[in-house]
Amino acid sequence: MGITTVRCATDTKMNKFTSALLLVASASILLFSIFGRHGYLYLRELDKELVDLKLNNQTLESEISLLKTQIKDLEQNKEMLEKLAREDLGLTKDGEVTYVFADKEKDHD
Repeated sequence: MGITTVRCATDTKMNKFTSALLLVASASILLFSIFGRHGYLYLRELDKELVDLKLNNQTLESEISLLKTQIKDLEQNKEMLEKLAREDLGLTKDGEVTYVFADKEKDHD
C-alpha cells in the first residue's frame, strides 16, 4: 500500500493564482529594471553623458595647458607681451600716436 494524496479543486486554483502572481511580479520587476528610474535605459543615458563630460574635461584641460604655456611665455618674453598689448589691446608707448584705418570693404557697404 502506498501513500495517496488527494488534491482538491482549491489546491489547483491556488497554484494557478500563485503562478499568475509570480508571473505578474516577474514581469513588473523586469519592466522596472529596464524602464524604471534607475533602470538599464537610464544607466545607458548616464554612460553617454559621462563620456561627453570626460571629452569636455579633456578639451578644457588641453586649453588650460595651452594658456599656462602662453602665460609662461609672456612672463619670460617682454617683447612678446608688448606686441600682444599693441595688437590686441591697442596700447601705445608714451609719445606714440596710433592711426586706425577703415577697411575699404566696410566703406562700400
